Amino acid sequence: MKNAFIVLSVLLIIGVAASLILFGAPEEIEKRPIESTQVKNIQPRQAESLKRRQVQTDDLLISDDFPSDDVIFQAQFSQIADTYMDTAQFPVGSQPIRNPNDVYEPAPFEDAKFSIPFPMQGGGTLNVKVALNKFQYFQDETIAIQLSVKGAPSSAYVEVDSKFASSKKDLQTPVELVSSDGSLFVGSVDTASVSDSEFTPEMLFKALVKVDGEEFFITQGFRYFQSSADVVGIGRVETNGANLDIPVKLDVEESGYYFLRAVLEDAETGKPLISLQSEARLSKGSRKLLLQAHIQALKYSGSEGPYNLRNINLYRGADDNEEFDVPGKSLEKSYAVPGFSFDQFDDVKHVDPIALERAEFLRSLGN
Repeated sequence: MKNAFIVLSVLLIIGVAASLILFGAPEEIEKRPIESTQVKNIQPRQAESLKRRQVQTDDLLISDDFPSDDVIFQAQFSQIADTYMDTAQFPVGSQPIRNPNDVYEPAPFEDAKFSIPFPMQGGGTLNVKVALNKFQYFQDETIAIQLSVKGAPSSAYVEVDSKFASSKKDLQTPVELVSSDGSLFVGSVDTASVSDSEFTPEMLFKALVKVDGEEFFITQGFRYFQSSADVVGIGRVETNGANLDIPVKLDVEESGYYFLRAVLEDAETGKPLISLQSEARLSKGSRKLLLQAHIQALKYSGSEGPYNLRNINLYRGADDNEEFDVPGKSLEKSYAVPGFSFDQFDDVKHVDPIALERAEFLRSLGN
């Protein structure tokens, strides 16, 4: 680190010296240090002064005025600790969303798409893109498909053969894509018409594109599950000390340990405010998971509501001998949540003693 500073300083000195050689040494820059080998180009009085200053500069370069590696290392760990405490001032399950752009909800055909250019035998490039309306499907949902072909000769005959494939084999389920212009092919398959034994968690859509007999192959992956639980609504929302309690109603199909994440947004502006999360072991049947928005996070957001609960993500963690976490689904994209004035809460700061200990430990690592 010190060597790097020395090299940079020497380069700066050489640069200043070069400017003096090219443009002379006006009085306002006379005090800048230059290389001693270039003093002969300066007037005697100036040369003596510059030699003296060069000696001072050399002394500075070998001194320890620059921050040491230890000081820099300590500052870095202190910064990490400060960043950690900036997050720890709010409960883990109630974190303000500082950058609204971090909340992303893909549009249809945006989350599962793939495109590839193919060089053609007759010259030119064929661009093929396939897109599904979602990446994650559940039982009885419809898989919508779009496949576009661009770059084919205007007189070419274009056709598409397509099918699904599981992790075990190609499925016999018919997948028919139709086109009115030979460039955009669309189709859909209702998964209710497919035997559950044929679909596996990891699936592929395969398409063979033929342009005047020349063949091009493209695939797009997707996932398929029978829902482990359904979000069916929310219960009575109320203030509870320093928290806004939002009970989420579930129909649990498979017992297990569940994780729930959602975003609380301002109902009027649509601005995402707080990232909420909860987890618990649930048995089969009608159950609830409680989301809590802390008053400090609500005040940080500056919104007293009303709100919407959206971007809901629910899944059951894989148990022993299970390969995949099993997602759940929400029957609605969002649910209305009433708001309350801040003075109806206990204005209590969140303090996490364990987080404080961790921050102090991080700072101690730099010492």
